[in-house]
Amino acid sequence: MAIPISLALETHLKKNPHQIAIIHNGFQITYAALDVLSSKYVSVLRKLNISSSTIVGIGCSRSIDTMALLLACARYGIPYVPLDPHYYSHPLKKIILDCTPSLIIIDNDESRKYFETPTSIYTLSNLKSMMESPLEQRTSVASSSLFCIIYTSGSTHHPKGIRRTANQVAVQLEGFISSYDHTLRNAQTASLNFTLALYQIFGVFCVGGTMVIIDDSVRKNPKDLLEHCNAHRISRINFVPHTLEKFLTHLAKTNETPLYLKMASCTGEPIPSSLVRKFKKCLPNVALKNSYGSTESGTIGIADYRTSDDAKFTASPGVSLIILDEDNIPLSTNQEGEIAVARVGDSSCNRLDPASENLTIVIHGTPYLKTGDLGKLDENGTLSLVGRNRKEAKINGYRIPFFEINDVIRSLGSEIEDSIVYLIKGKSNESYNLLFFYASSSVLNIPEIQKLAKKQLPEECLPDQYVRIKEILYLANEKINYRHLEEEYENFINLGENYE
Repeated sequence: MAIPISLALETHLKKNPHQIAIIHNGFQITYAALDVLSSKYVSVLRKLNISSSTIVGIGCSRSIDTMALLLACARYGIPYVPLDPHYYSHPLKKIILDCTPSLIIIDNDESRKYFETPTSIYTLSNLKSMMESPLEQRTSVASSSLFCIIYTSGSTHHPKGIRRTANQVAVQLEGFISSYDHTLRNAQTASLNFTLALYQIFGVFCVGGTMVIIDDSVRKNPKDLLEHCNAHRISRINFVPHTLEKFLTHLAKTNETPLYLKMASCTGEPIPSSLVRKFKKCLPNVALKNSYGSTESGTIGIADYRTSDDAKFTASPGVSLIILDEDNIPLSTNQEGEIAVARVGDSSCNRLDPASENLTIVIHGTPYLKTGDLGKLDENGTLSLVGRNRKEAKINGYRIPFFEINDVIRSLGSEIEDSIVYLIKGKSNESYNLLFFYASSSVLNIPEIQKLAKKQLPEECLPDQYVRIKEILYLANEKINYRHLEEEYENFINLGENYE
């Protein structure tokens, strides 16, 4: 069993009291001060009759106070549910009704407009005005007790609430903790609603490291992000593939580099081989890792690109993987099929997703979550991804790598500000349209682009249509808003425009 998370937190709060725990917007706090602040928050929550049998909704933005509040919940066994109003594609009201928090904590009164609920709401200022002496008495936190409920964004179905016990979180953090040096500075970039935040917050606290909170406005701007990394000596940072690509493009254009960076990782999606090669060229002395998994499954596996440009994932501790055929029959090694993973979390709180049980299949008494991704397992149990939803497809026997197509065409149009390749089924559901969506101040010379693209891409990888849009929208978890692309394409068709 993993080291209890509450014990790991207590150990490092006391071990290096003068070490900086959190840095944010010109402010910083040591572990000694964080210990006191989180204990004061617990004393306030106790006054409000909050205990391990209740749930606290955290609707605050990322800040030193929010981190102290989360630490208070973890240390004293108070379950929490992140409620970032900018993360979900569905109203918060339904999620609040589903998880029934006893109270919700928000930044300020301005944030109340996002929370139309009879649930009691307190601002951080309300809590601070109630603070007195820090709570000294420690509470024993059972490993089986509920730690948090994290809801998926709802970008593909209704949001699903995934319950995590204290032990499940501790198990998930094991790999992170074992590879982490407390002298490193870790960038905290993820929304509290993203599973990655568990690693970026509690993983860092459990080893006594330093967390540098990076606001969204900085994270999305490669120039500002690089300046922030160097100013705060950040040595470890997370990306998703499209933000990593933008960051590397900026480095290549400016010939600048993050001076203190030792490790970068991508989460949620596999890194295309072309992007791995670009990374190694720009940052040859920085390690690159890739975590594959979802909110429902937790981290399935980790790929290390030191010896290969291809995504080959080693299964995480306690994770069981199988490959299924179209009839949900397990396949042998080196056969391609849909990846399914034994559930890490207790998904009993997913009443908002009536289709969720269709994603689960029981094999030999064990429930597996079907990921929708294609892959194969070799004799050593190493997972290779063959296809990723909306990242590549196999049509008429041809493998269509969206990311590499996007890379080639984007290099041909200097005026392109942002772009994405996406496959949309035709009206008959038997034909497909390979689309290149791009944001640009001017219309591309499509015939010339196609002519140049033919020299670098096989015929089957050339886009059928080029769709110019105002901007490519991203969800709060930094994934592409594909619904928006589909709406833009429908408008494109209805207006009768055709750039073939």
